[in-house]
Amino acid sequence: MDSDVDYSTMATDLLNAGMGDAGRLQFIQECLHSNKPLYNTDEKYLRQKYQELEDRLEILSGGKRKKPKAMLSEDVLDDIVDRALSKERQTAKTVLPQRPKKSLLRRLFARK
Repeated sequence: MDSDVDYSTMATDLLNAGMGDAGRLQFIQECLHSNKPLYNTDEKYLRQKYQELEDRLEILSGGKRKKPKAMLSEDVLDDIVDRALSKERQTAKTVLPQRPKKSLLRRLFARK
């Protein structure tokens, strides 16, 4: 356990923010108050959740904007729609090859 990291404060902050598993965070606090060593998995969990809390606080304070991962901007969506519509217009303008016209005699004597 790092001496410069205050895990007890981290666990308290997470509990107050309502982030993470309350039971696990209380267990971590109990271990720290009774001077028991923390499991490596608990340390990792605490650091990960606390980083998430800090990231959220930073986003809420306007310091950092979260970049969308799967969402597309309106400009990109407009480009996609424009390309699809232009392809649709091109296929509508495409003239299908016409069958060769039959001669007058063939048309007159053709079976219907």
